[in-house]
Amino acid sequence: MKKLKSASVDITYDCNFRCLHCFNSSGEQGIKRPYLTDDEIITVVKQIAQLEPDSICMCGGETMLRKEVIYKVLDARNNGEMKKVAINCVSNGFLINEEVAAALGERKIDHVQISLDGATRESHEWLRNMPGSYDKAINAIKLLVAQGILVGVAFTPTKKNIHELSDAIALADSLGVRRFRVQPTMSLGRANKYLKDYLLDDADYMKVKFVLDQNRRKYKRADFIEWGDPIDHLHIGQYLDTIVAIGAYGDIIPSPYLPISVGNIKKHSFPEYLEKGVLKVWQENEFLNAAALKLRDFAHMDTKEIGLPSIFTEEYITMDVCDENYKAYTKELMKKYNFD
Repeated sequence: MKKLKSASVDITYDCNFRCLHCFNSSGEQGIKRPYLTDDEIITVVKQIAQLEPDSICMCGGETMLRKEVIYKVLDARNNGEMKKVAINCVSNGFLINEEVAAALGERKIDHVQISLDGATRESHEWLRNMPGSYDKAINAIKLLVAQGILVGVAFTPTKKNIHELSDAIALADSLGVRRFRVQPTMSLGRANKYLKDYLLDDADYMKVKFVLDQNRRKYKRADFIEWGDPIDHLHIGQYLDTIVAIGAYGDIIPSPYLPISVGNIKKHSFPEYLEKGVLKVWQENEFLNAAALKLRDFAHMDTKEIGLPSIFTEEYITMDVCDENYKAYTKELMKKYNFD
């Protein structure tokens, strides 16, 4: 097995925002199952840490709605209860005040990503669908930087804000942001409902590429400006045993962009799934690969279009690698969804 590159653990799908582009429909999910408890989250993080990943990200939903469990994970790491590993989290920044920033700083969180979707209040708050969110995001960045925390910014390009991309990079740099990540808007979740007229076309993405290249030359920091394409995550299966994702309901999710689970840590322990080869599913599961190949690009990622459930709003297809009938069931799914 290759060295584990990264892992993510979703700690909630609740959210105080209703962002127009949210791919996992945070705050409005149709699935209603019990979230992982604090103890379950801490246990699985400790177990993942044994694999010595480069980092473990606490994701959501809005993670600050369960900030206490993040504190507990950091305390466990700092107290030697688990192997030393970088602990990161993502947030919209709205709930990060001086007290929260200090708590994260004291516990030495390694990286916090804050969403900043424009250089102006108008652009950011339009996409985030929350009055006051721009000033809160800026303030959160300042507070975290003041604590010595490595802060990253996530920027989602649309037709409404791409003209501000260069200014947004400059703003992030002036605030002490260390990483500026741009990822295309995906045709998933609320974006399918609200952003059809604002998704970028090929010409727009060429403009984005030009601006990013121009700013890379300007800032001369190799790791400052990042581009992330979700399709890369789907179409390099031979490498994906280097990534682990645990959903907030306990599902082991090979990809956050497919409604497919290969186990649930409420049913079996994570080490049991490791023994059954859960990290090799991309190499061995033909149904998973067939589904991934049908998603052509980030503008065509609606799983309903290929006959699968909608991600995060309908129940997942579950192929539990610990079940005796796992391989037979996989073949049944290939026939059921005409993936042969």
